[in-house]
Amino acid sequence: SIRYYWGGGSISSTAGESEGPQEASEGVSGGGAGGITTARDRAITPWLQEKMFTDTPCERVFHMDSDHSPFFSRPFMLSVYFLMIAHM
Repeated sequence: SIRYYWGGGSISSTAGESEGPQEASEGVSGGGAGGITTARDRAITPWLQEKMFTDTPCERVFHMDSDHSPFFSRPFMLSVYFLMIAHM
């Protein structure tokens, strides 16, 4: 199971669930959990983001200088972090 956390929420993906077909890319281990914080998030404060990572430990946490929606403001960097998390 891979869990991606960031200031705006979370996405989880587990093989075998009934959400439709899922294929792992070649070379992706899919065994780790990683996190992404968003430094300028006003919806979910840095304190609450830190609590999320404390309550659900992550192997590695990446920090972005981004607002609440990094998929709009920093899409390239967010995708790089997702790929790095997927390869942990």
